[in-house]
Amino acid sequence: MRVECQKLWGSLRAGPSLFSSFKEQGTTLLVLAGTTVSIGGLTAVAIAYIYEVDMNMMSGLLTGALTSTPGLAASIEASNSPLASIGYGIAYPFGVLGVILFVIIITCLI
Repeated sequence: MRVECQKLWGSLRAGPSLFSSFKEQGTTLLVLAGTTVSIGGLTAVAIAYIYEVDMNMMSGLLTGALTSTPGLAASIEASNSPLASIGYGIAYPFGVLGVILFVIIITCLI
């Protein structure tokens, strides 16, 4: 069974219209991205305190869930702990799968 979900694909553009799109919606996208990362960080801190998870582990879990390898490097350098890389390894596959599933579902809904 094949599901046709190509409504969004026809509207994706690159090139000159990409920059005009950022000029029109750049502030909104920036605020949305900042809000998303801030809520994720606050949630991670809350979970670390509620469930007594080591903060070095939680920083790795957060960077893995956000699939941020530069964030992992910063976390390892700041903590000097291997727990950050362990947390990253646990959360990274779920972060990747979450993005893939989100894009598939949103494409079908729009």
